[in-house]
Amino acid sequence: MSRMSLRAQVIAGVAAVHVVAFAIGGALILDNAREAIRAEVAAGEKAARALAIATVGALRAAMPEGAVAKELESSMAPMRHVRVAVITQEGLLTVPNAETGPVAPQWLVNLLAPPHRETRLPIIPGRPALGQVVLSAAPEDEIAEFWADLRALGMVLPIGLAASLLLVGIVVGRATRPLKQLDFGLATLERGDHGGRIDAAAVREVAPILARFNALASRLSAVATERDALSRRIVAVSDAERRAISMELHDEFGPCLFGLEVKAEAIQNRAGDDPRLAADARALLDITAQIKATNRRLLRSLRPTSLGQLPLPDVLRDMVEEIAARHQDVVWEIDLPADLPEMDETTELTVYRVVQEAVTNALRHARPSRISVRLESEAPLLRITVADDGPGIPKDQVGGTGLRAMKERLVAIGGHLDLGAFPGGRLVATIPAAQALTKVAAE
Repeated sequence: MSRMSLRAQVIAGVAAVHVVAFAIGGALILDNAREAIRAEVAAGEKAARALAIATVGALRAAMPEGAVAKELESSMAPMRHVRVAVITQEGLLTVPNAETGPVAPQWLVNLLAPPHRETRLPIIPGRPALGQVVLSAAPEDEIAEFWADLRALGMVLPIGLAASLLLVGIVVGRATRPLKQLDFGLATLERGDHGGRIDAAAVREVAPILARFNALASRLSAVATERDALSRRIVAVSDAERRAISMELHDEFGPCLFGLEVKAEAIQNRAGDDPRLAADARALLDITAQIKATNRRLLRSLRPTSLGQLPLPDVLRDMVEEIAARHQDVVWEIDLPADLPEMDETTELTVYRVVQEAVTNALRHARPSRISVRLESEAPLLRITVADDGPGIPKDQVGGTGLRAMKERLVAIGGHLDLGAFPGGRLVATIPAAQALTKVAAE
């Protein structure tokens, strides 16, 4: 498949057609010129022969035969396409020839000149030794005229060819410009940007295609908007369900476990000297403590209890400091702004989960000696950066379930996740901060 552009292919094709046409036309012109020169020279020779015979006859009638040859030198008129010479016993007498214009190159003369012919007419019939008129074909002047015309044509044709190719290039470029716009528009759609539109084309045949592209882009934009709203709604509903389950665990399990713990302590106090009853009470207390710990872990995984009650930077700082307390061999750098733009609950929980998952992954897989957590607000975006000095994630390695879930949640609310290249671990998440508050009712 050719890698040349359409414009280059069309221009090359038109140029090739012109070259072939010029070659065929040139061959035909040369052939016609050769035939015309042959006919012109033959006619000149015939006229020169008749003129020479008439002139010799007139001179013979007017003067002695011995003086005819000498008088011919000045009596013969110059003739085109024929050279005239008079040969006498004394030698060659020069007869003036027709003036010629520019001289054609020798290769053209060799190509167009007819075979050389020479005619000898005796001045005295039957006595050629007394003098002869020699007529020789001279096509050079006719070839020179053809050469002048050919040079003029050679100057005009390249100019015409250049103008033709320029016009073809302009027309083809104008016709293909909408295709370049269409390619750019398709690339824009491929990147997920559905807002691009293409101006109407000046070429009538392409205009319907661009109109359909714009209609498709508008439809994709509407579908993407609906999809984003649905994705955000799904995340919000999921968070609402988690919040409802968390409240159920806290409000129902908490009092029950507290009552169970009180009763177990009462049984333990009344066991007295009954070792079996005391052992059962202690076992009951251990089971109750295990259920309480499990319940607290479930509450933290479903939804941080302090989220929504404290400012988001404080909640994040508490979470990171709690993790740092369990990993004191790591140097922690925490940079959280004091104030953040107003965000809905879904966005706040997303920020919390991103930081939590990024820090957990760094500790679990990178074995770092330093971790930095930074939160920046650059309207209308919120940027989360978690970096460590570990080996990072190799390019050919796919992230685990946690990273995939994090990315899906970010995409669902219009965010983006970027993982730094190997070596060095760096996670950057951007989230639209200017979101309308989403009110989700658990129904």
